[in-house]
Amino acid sequence: MYLQGRIEIEEKKYAAASKSFKKANSLYIGNLELFLWNIYANYLEIEFTLVSKDKKRYQEEIIPIIRNLEKAETLSKKQKHGEEIRLYILYFLGCFYFKIEDFFRAKEKLEECVRLKSKSPIKTYARELLRNIWNYRIRPPLWRWWLNSPLKRWLKIIGFFFLSLFISALLLLHPFICVWFPELQVNWTIYILLIALLILILTSPCIKHVKARDIEVELHSVEARDIEVELYSPPAFEPVLSPIIMEGKLKDIEK
Repeated sequence: MYLQGRIEIEEKKYAAASKSFKKANSLYIGNLELFLWNIYANYLEIEFTLVSKDKKRYQEEIIPIIRNLEKAETLSKKQKHGEEIRLYILYFLGCFYFKIEDFFRAKEKLEECVRLKSKSPIKTYARELLRNIWNYRIRPPLWRWWLNSPLKRWLKIIGFFFLSLFISALLLLHPFICVWFPELQVNWTIYILLIALLILILTSPCIKHVKARDIEVELHSVEARDIEVELYSPPAFEPVLSPIIMEGKLKDIEK
C-alpha cells in the first residue's frame, strides 16, 4: 500500500494516494512516516486540484492538515525514537500555520522546533521562517523585539541594556566632562554623531519598509552583478513549504 501510494503521487492521483496511505496506516498502526505521507497526499490534493482560488477556502482546506499534524506531534511524544520526527512535524506545523496567517501559533511551533536538541538541517529552515515571522509579520514593539526575541534572546537583552545604559550615560554626563576633565579636548561633533548612531542601532527594529528605489548593491561573488534592493522589506517567503520541499523533508525522515 505504501509503494502504491508513492506511485500514485508520481501519477498525480492524490486522492487515490491518500486512500493507499490510509490502508497502510491501518496495517501499521502508529507508523508516523506513513501518517505524514498521507498528510502530504492531502496537501498535494489541495494545492493542485482545488478549483477555487479563494484565499479563505484555501485556508479552510489547510486546517484539517494542521489538525492531523497536531495528532502526529502528540503521537511522536509517546514514541521512543519520535523526537527526530517531531522536529519535522513542528516545522511543518509552523509552515502551515504561516499559510493560514496564524503567525503567533506558527511562531510557537517553530520555537519548539528550534529548542529541540538536534543537529538536523531542518532547524536552519525553522530559524529562517521564525525570523521572518517575528520581524515582518508579528512586528513587535521596540522593547519586545529586544527583550522577547525568539532567537538569540539573551544576547539581545544584554545588547539592549548595554546600549540603553551607554546612551543614558553619554546624555547625562556630557555637561560634566569639561568640568571633570578640563585638559580633555572633546570633539563634540563626533560625540553627537556617536549618540545618534547608538540611538539608530537601538531603534533599528522599528525601521520597516524603508524604500530605496535607486540603491544598488554590487555582489562580489562568482558571478558579480548589480541588484536593486528595498531595505527592511519582508523577504519573499512564499511558498514557505512547497510540495517539492515537503517531499524532500519526508525523504529525509525516512533516511
